[in-house]
Amino acid sequence: MYKTNDKDFKIFEKEVRKWQKRFGLTDWDLKIYHEEFLIENALAMCECEHLSRAAKITLNIKWSIPPIKKDIKRYAFHEVCELLLARINDLAYDRFVCADNIEEEKHTIIRRMENGIWDKNQQETD
Repeated sequence: MYKTNDKDFKIFEKEVRKWQKRFGLTDWDLKIYHEEFLIENALAMCECEHLSRAAKITLNIKWSIPPIKKDIKRYAFHEVCELLLARINDLAYDRFVCADNIEEEKHTIIRRMENGIWDKNQQETD
């Protein structure tokens, strides 16, 4: 088991804010936390409440892999993508579609964005 530290959290927080702004998600009251949570294999997490436009993105303190800068940045990007897709995700669930299919498609879109947008941006900033 590995632990993220304050330096890791600062990197994570900066990246979350960068992608929040880039994707135009500034209408959310977004709080960013560095906490331990017990969801298996979750290195970070996004939770949101649409009616109040409040969201929480959390970097897990305990990681199953060594926390390296590139991964910390990638998970920040991933969680902002979760926020970006949260509403469509909720609407899809309301339409009585199989939950596993929705989850699979959502992560397909996020992986495309990671590979098409995030990787390109990473090459430009490294």
